[in-house]
Amino acid sequence: MVESLMEIDTPVLAPKDLLMIEIDAVPMEKGRVNSFTGHLIRGALLRMISNRDPELVSLLHDGKNVRPYSVAPVRMSRRRDQRDLLWEIRPGRRLRFRVCSLARDVSRRIIEGLLTTGW
Repeated sequence: MVESLMEIDTPVLAPKDLLMIEIDAVPMEKGRVNSFTGHLIRGALLRMISNRDPELVSLLHDGKNVRPYSVAPVRMSRRRDQRDLLWEIRPGRRLRFRVCSLARDVSRRIIEGLLTTGW
């Protein structure tokens, strides 16, 4: 098992070590969210991975080390959807966000988590 983020990091990156997944989510209900969604996306990713690999979640979340992954928050394209610094979420309107990883082991575990639990 991995004991630290240093064991996860790959000193020399090759294309096979890089992962970028774009995820399209389509809300089923209306709602409002904070205009910055990065913390929501990161939380959802860690929750999804925790179903499969709670140890990895601890390594990715705890401590102050540089993380071998990133998330790109949902970007709302229409200004009219914003009210009082909250974004209006509407059923059926596609929302896209991105998850990236720079470490082969983390990438594999993210993919396994997605395939095992889904969203």
